[in-house]
Amino acid sequence: MTSFHLVLGTLLLPILPCTCVRAQTVPSEMVYPDTLRAPDDSLVIYFSATQEEVRLNLNEPSSWGTDAQPGRRLEVRTRYDTLSVAPVNTFHNQNLEIPVVGRTDTFLYRLRFNGTPQPHPEAYRTAHRGATTFAVPEVFELANVILYLSALSDSTGNHPRGTAYTDAVTAHFAPFRRHALVRLLDKHAASDAAGFSLYYGFRENSYGFVFDEWDRLTAVPYHLPVSADFSSGLAPYTLMTFVDLLYLVQDFAQQSGFRQFYRDHAGDYAEQIEQQRNLMPVGQMWDWMEREFPARMDHYGIVFSPLIHGSHSTQRFEKDETDGPYSFHESIMFVNGPADVLTSAYDTTTREALQSGIVFTEIDHNYVNPMTAKYRDVVTANMQSLADWNSRAGSGYYDSPEATFNEYLTHALFCLYVQETYPEEVADLVIDKRVALMLRRDFPRFPAFNQAFLTQFAKDKRTRPLSESYPEIVALLGTD
Repeated sequence: MTSFHLVLGTLLLPILPCTCVRAQTVPSEMVYPDTLRAPDDSLVIYFSATQEEVRLNLNEPSSWGTDAQPGRRLEVRTRYDTLSVAPVNTFHNQNLEIPVVGRTDTFLYRLRFNGTPQPHPEAYRTAHRGATTFAVPEVFELANVILYLSALSDSTGNHPRGTAYTDAVTAHFAPFRRHALVRLLDKHAASDAAGFSLYYGFRENSYGFVFDEWDRLTAVPYHLPVSADFSSGLAPYTLMTFVDLLYLVQDFAQQSGFRQFYRDHAGDYAEQIEQQRNLMPVGQMWDWMEREFPARMDHYGIVFSPLIHGSHSTQRFEKDETDGPYSFHESIMFVNGPADVLTSAYDTTTREALQSGIVFTEIDHNYVNPMTAKYRDVVTANMQSLADWNSRAGSGYYDSPEATFNEYLTHALFCLYVQETYPEEVADLVIDKRVALMLRRDFPRFPAFNQAFLTQFAKDKRTRPLSESYPEIVALLGTD
């Protein structure tokens, strides 16, 4: 057999027992340019990350793969040949079709590398470890402007009005409501229930792009791709994210003069970033959670837009300790701006407590979810009838006891934090508003659960971290 070494589309012909495929930029589907021999109709897939292998019968369809992380490779081994493959284009899915001549037939075996966020560069990890950052990123704001012009802003409740900034957006971009991208989003929004999956998919993936020096949209591989499993559960998933529409996004930015608009409003963004920083003491919340739970985070990023109204979400970009020097745990929270709370009649302390709830109930999922997973069976048994706890159960809305319990506990933890952090009159107001919010969100037993939780785990009654009291917390599901 003649083996091939593929580099940027150029075929070289070394005589080697093991063939390695590497490239910088290739299509997401490619065919290996030679044929492996498998006289027994079987092959072995070896995974370098786990040093494990699996034997496959070529007559039984399968497609094995791994995440496309630097340093990883897969080996395809037959009785006579070995092909070693490293990932390419690593934040996109990659498939390599490998011709295999067997005893009974010729097969085309698909080897798969899953698109996944890449490790954060060392300089990024150094700069962000232990830090909290606030930003209105340029391309993220571009995505929000496009969404604001589309029907998705109204259908998802993300169309704030009446501020100097929203007026400026409307005045500048109104002529581009008929741009092909906006019309395409409108078309799909009409067939996507409330449009939440399309809204989130477009918005979140924009965070993985920046403009380069030639005004081209360029990917940031350690922030792509984001998860498609959005927690709203209000609509079926639509596979049409920001990256799928990149050419139209690029055209919209150029035709509308977005980059100049963004530069013209740099002062507005800087002012709101400072306001948000003062209203959201993330470091204080972070410390509180890590006193009570064992999970650890390295960086919290608050990314916001003045054009978001109430649809908040979180994405995690992380590599765990098994990735050695790449280990880094980062949570990016996408939230609204400070305009609503700043125009309220509340004093500064109350405003801070209210605005803190937006990010606290995103932050604490990083700590609560791993703990709940350990008690999944107990939560399910104690909750009994899910519909009693979640009135929309069965509609795709937190459709498991585990997901519903996590919502109850993350919001109860916020109430406990507020109770321990702010004056009594402020805490009472904020907790009352949180209870009312949870009832509007169709969690009918939250008032009783929350009251029992605040009573049993008040600061003066706790003798150990909350994580060590998880069985007792889960037992509160029996509260009437």
